[in-house]
Amino acid sequence: MGLPDEVIEQIRHAPMWPALVAVAQSTVYDGTITAETPVPSPVMAAVSMPVTVLRGGRTWPFLVTATDRLAELLPTGRLVVVPESEDHALHPAGTAREVAAALGA
Repeated sequence: MGLPDEVIEQIRHAPMWPALVAVAQSTVYDGTITAETPVPSPVMAAVSMPVTVLRGGRTWPFLVTATDRLAELLPTGRLVVVPESEDHALHPAGTAREVAAALGA
């Protein structure tokens, strides 16, 4: 999937490793469909309503690049960084705050 060797080694020692092993059969499929989807795809580019692209404050560099690029390329895209999220983990309160703000709540 393109992760650096050192990241893979860290993941192998993380508490989430057993859960990842359990879904390993889908990894090749997930990697294939995400690698082959142009950004933005024609379906994405056709979205006319405002789009908020969320990402964590500290995540993997390729996800930073992907989310930045997606927000720039979507006609109505806006990038929002959830600063409390680290290492590709969702921060529930920070994410809820940003979603509520995007919805005007």
